[in-house]
Amino acid sequence: MSSVSPIPTSMRPTYTSYGGMVGGMAGRKTSVSFDDETLEILARRANEAGMDRSAFLASLVHRDDMRRRLAVDSATLNAAGYTPDRASALTASLIARSRAS
Repeated sequence: MSSVSPIPTSMRPTYTSYGGMVGGMAGRKTSVSFDDETLEILARRANEAGMDRSAFLASLVHRDDMRRRLAVDSATLNAAGYTPDRASALTASLIARSRAS
């Protein structure tokens, strides 16, 4: 993935994740560049959540993935003729099951 930035790559702030256990899986070292404001927000939000930045970013990715899958599942149920109430109940049970595991 390529992004256009007015700051040369060599001068952009870089956050490096050194892996560790994330979601029960060993992580691997990756490097992502953020602007200063984004880095400050990331550090603050991770601190508020009581997590390190790597774990916080991983939780955001997993949460976004779950939201997308639930949206697709809900759309499929609605297209199949299930009422929104029934789809909401199923979605709630999927969320509860996900949080329990």
